[in-house]
Formats: sequence, structure tokens, C-alpha cells
Amino acid sequence: MKIAPHLGPHGMKGQYVISAPELGVPLITEVEWRGFSPGGAHSHHECQMLCVLSGDMQLDLGGRKFELSQGGIAILPPGVEHRVQSRGGMRFLDLRFTRDAISPLAALEHLFEGQAVWHAPPRSVAALPREFRAAYDAGGAPGIAAAMSAVWKLVTLMLQSARTSLRAESKASRYVPADRRLAQAEGFVRDHLASPLTVEHIAEHVGISRS
Repeated sequence: MKIAPHLGPHGMKGQYVISAPELGVPLITEVEWRGFSPGGAHSHHECQMLCVLSGDMQLDLGGRKFELSQGGIAILPPGVEHRVQSRGGMRFLDLRFTRDAISPLAALEHLFEGQAVWHAPPRSVAALPREFRAAYDAGGAPGIAAAMSAVWKLVTLMLQSARTSLRAESKASRYVPADRRLAQAEGFVRDHLASPLTVEHIAEHVGISRS
């Protein structure tokens, strides 16, 4: 676990840095931007997850534009150019995940390819910074374990949001198998966090093609 402030692109200063590269998570930090933030276009080698804690975020992801407020969660694939801005300032969690077999979020990024943004309950999201800060303060193995637990809570919020969205679409079309497959995929990922996960493995388990 790194114990140093994180100075990211465009002068962003993280409140803390949690790093567990052996678990496929090279960076977790909480960032605050005050006022207008002229973020430039850039990309990352890792899979990035952004979770808005307060304020507003404008995200330009490969030419697609999104408006996020508290509870907004975005997954940015590796190598995709993006731009992050804010009109009035914002606080957000910035998580980076490697794209290898041991990274569960990287597998989810493949599974939900084509959908980049979800909206989780703001109250649920608001509790996460305290958990990550407590993990950082604990340090060592206990801190890493606590941080990974908080990561899974964040991923679960994203999955619940995706499930709600699919349920609404299924109800409208009177077609429910997609929601059932999503629940099966969620359970499979949760039960196999310690195993190599690929899109093919998940797709095979729920009985659908990789696409």
C-alpha cells in the first residue's frame, strides 16, 4: 500500500493512495476538484472506474458525452481517449484495474461492453469514502482486505444498477431472460474472484455467446 498523496493528470491531488498490484488494483484514490476543471483528453493502460461522490462531472468517452451527478459510476476501457470536466467542482473515487485474468472488474468491463455509465443510489455511494479511508489508515494486509471489500461493494452497486435497468427494459418488452443471465453472471463472478475470469468463461456459464 502506498502512503503518499497522488498527483494525477491536470494537477488532481488524491486524498490518499491505496495500491494492490498483486490483486490487479494498482490505484484507488479519492479526488477533489474545486471549481471548473479543464481536464484534457487522455487515456490509460488500465481499466478505470470513476464514481461521483458529489458535484457534477462531464465525461467525454470516445466521442460519447455523459452527464454524471452523485451516484454516477463510469467504466473506462483501457486505451480509450476520454476527457473529464466539471462546471462547479466535484469529488470522485478513481480506481484503476489491470486487464489481466485476476481482475474481476476487467472481466465485467468486457461483459458490459457498450454500456459505460450507471447510476447507483447516492446514499449507498456516500458511505464508500469512509470505508476506503479506513482501509488506508489500517494499512498492510488488513487495509488491502478492507479496500477490496469496499471495491466489491462498489462493483455490486454497479451490478444492481445494471440489473434495475435491464429489469425495466424487460418489463417494457415482457422479456426477462436477460435479467436472469445478468444475475447468474453476477453470482458466478462473486463465487470465482480468486480464479482467472474471462468473458468466455462467464458467457459459457450463463449460456450465451461472447458478443
